[in-house]
Amino acid sequence: MKRLILLLVTVLTLSLPSAHAAKVTPGSSCKSAGQKATYKGKSYTCIKLGKKLYWDNGVPSKKTSTSLLDTPASCNVAVPFWRIEEPRLWFDDKDVWVSAMLVNASIKFMATDVNVYIDYSDNYGIIKREKIVVPKLFPGQTLEFGTGAIFTDGKFPTEVNFRSTCKSKEWKKYKVITGKASVNLEQFDEELSINIKGVKRDIVETLATLRSKIIIDNVFNQDLECSNKCNFGFYGTFKDSFGNTYGGVASDMFVESWANDIEPGGTGLIDLQVGIIFTDLPPYPWLSRVTQFEYTLIPKF
Repeated sequence: MKRLILLLVTVLTLSLPSAHAAKVTPGSSCKSAGQKATYKGKSYTCIKLGKKLYWDNGVPSKKTSTSLLDTPASCNVAVPFWRIEEPRLWFDDKDVWVSAMLVNASIKFMATDVNVYIDYSDNYGIIKREKIVVPKLFPGQTLEFGTGAIFTDGKFPTEVNFRSTCKSKEWKKYKVITGKASVNLEQFDEELSINIKGVKRDIVETLATLRSKIIIDNVFNQDLECSNKCNFGFYGTFKDSFGNTYGGVASDMFVESWANDIEPGGTGLIDLQVGIIFTDLPPYPWLSRVTQFEYTLIPKF
């Protein structure tokens, strides 16, 4: 309303006739060469032919809009975070844990074909690249995800960068499944004797597993199923009671954790297990702090 009032004030102040409201017929006479007029979606120009002035045939007007509804879908990476764990004594390797958010700022369009590239770099360039695929991000959706990587042979990252690509598509109806599930830390120790560079060593190998049994209610009109890959993507992060994030999951590979297909309206279980092996070291302290897994299930269909 303020914009309309300002426009009317400007017109009255300048005392110029408006050609926008007047009917324009191609070939009819006009007043001055170069005069412009807009009528029924076309922009007309007054041209001089010989000694007479005529309206030309007009061209379609270009519509400009700053409406938020016209903002295309995005897949921006927000709050990227990574950390590196200390070497495992005589093993020359390190674990890197990363987490981030994907944000679609559009309120009308869906982001499709979303690819997130994570580049792990040292002082000489990229040493490892990981690709995470997300089927789609719905209007206004924020998606948390995480992952981890192991680095050996002295090639450890000093920097981790995220970038993403996606397409924009209009979408009117959508569904996702979100939720929280409790997490238990399961630990198993085993004594082993191994040869390392010709030297026999007695070691203790510890398998620490973050385990969460997640109940899924299928709200879609198709089965949720996994064969070699699932027909959905599953994303989430491990958190403690204060909301701190400790890596997470971004995958469509849950064949071993998937019992049966879930029919529309049915209920099923994802037995999520993320294991970490430690050799002659106690598990990372933060493992015992994790209390819940916050997840999002996004269908591919």
